[in-house]
Amino acid sequence: MPFDASGDATGTKGLVSARQRKMNTGLLYFSLERPALGKVLYLQNLTALNDYFNATGSKPESAVGGDWPELGYQLPRNPETGKAVLAAGQELTLYDTLLAIRGYPQNGETDSAWQFLDMLGGLYHSLNPPEPAFHDWILRAENTIQDLAKGPKTRIRHYGHTYFHPYTASEYPDSMVQLSLAAAMRDWGRWSGQEHPLVGEIVSGLRKFYDPELKALRRYLPNVGADKNANAVDSWYLYHPC
Repeated sequence: MPFDASGDATGTKGLVSARQRKMNTGLLYFSLERPALGKVLYLQNLTALNDYFNATGSKPESAVGGDWPELGYQLPRNPETGKAVLAAGQELTLYDTLLAIRGYPQNGETDSAWQFLDMLGGLYHSLNPPEPAFHDWILRAENTIQDLAKGPKTRIRHYGHTYFHPYTASEYPDSMVQLSLAAAMRDWGRWSGQEHPLVGEIVSGLRKFYDPELKALRRYLPNVGADKNANAVDSWYLYHPC
């Protein structure tokens, strides 16, 4: 809770730019304008509180937020009982709060976003992050291509062409999946110096997604089942492969 010079919380003024949403990072990013202080990033280390959540049957969904001037973390309760019963004699961490304070208001959206990321990066190492591990991405990419090429549950045939399922052996083929795979494998081909034949298979079937009346790609093939709305598509579907 912020206070002014006389110790009055109601005399303060600020702007909350970001707060925790659902089960995302438990943070609060705000500006303190009166008294003039700058930007504050409040971060609750939810991982350190796991024993509390397990003991009470609660979860920290949207637990960091509040209404000015009462801000911060509210201990969650069991959603069924509305209580948080703690066993006697058990040590639990109730709060693990990290604060970053910068005396630069940065009111512009771009500058404010940059400062948010910079402050978050400054606090990250205090969260006891895991040590970086080596991942053989080249081997994983090669194995993925082999699975796509040979795995019978990854593909299906329509109109004499090969199409890939969005999920293993399930869901109808859609244009986003085909374009995303083709784009990724073309990037792989540029890097390796040899284009994989699967790219040609995918590209050859793309024309069946094209609707000449709409002059656009549809989400599904013309023979999509009646359990799907052939005209429904999320706007990000055609941007994602780009």
